[in-house]
Amino acid sequence: MTLFQTIFSFGGWVIYVIGLAAWIGLAVLLLKLWRTRRAVVLPPEVIQQTLSLVSSGELSAARSLAKEDSAAGRLARTALDEALPAEELDLVLQESGRREVSELERYNGILATIASVTPLLGLLGTILGLISMFQSVSGEDMTMTQISAEVMAGGIWKALLTTAAGLIVAIPALLASKWLGARVDRQAEALEDFSAQLARYIRRHRGSRT
Repeated sequence: MTLFQTIFSFGGWVIYVIGLAAWIGLAVLLLKLWRTRRAVVLPPEVIQQTLSLVSSGELSAARSLAKEDSAAGRLARTALDEALPAEELDLVLQESGRREVSELERYNGILATIASVTPLLGLLGTILGLISMFQSVSGEDMTMTQISAEVMAGGIWKALLTTAAGLIVAIPALLASKWLGARVDRQAEALEDFSAQLARYIRRHRGSRT
């Protein structure tokens, strides 16, 4: 086998790269599912109790309730900081909210990249496989009429396997990326609404309007 055939032979590294991309995508999906679950972003009991206490003017109790183990809890602790001037409340909450949303969006791009790259890798594997097949055939001093349909079909279906593998990985990665993006968008809207309610109640009970 020539160096050219070795470099462009079917399967090999392309299949391995697509397989690695599949495992990375699965790992990212599981991590994102864990990090964006409701208990660590918007625990209903924390939101309800915090808003209830703040609306009643029990700011100290609400601050004691707010923990650092959820995005909503961290926003509440920031908003209820007694050293925070009321006129800076909205700005600080906006910055904190952006940080929380940025954390929720982390690694989303990996799935989108996998969805975009793996079909191209599959196509590359197919092209390289076809190049290798025709290179082998041309090296045997046979005319096209002497090449059996069985030989051609066998080489082509093997080459097409990489395209199929790329699509098999890309389609779920694309769907997962879109679904996780929509999930984060919903959570970002809920955090924004929670922050707005907190700010309104806090300003009311601190006797300051902005």
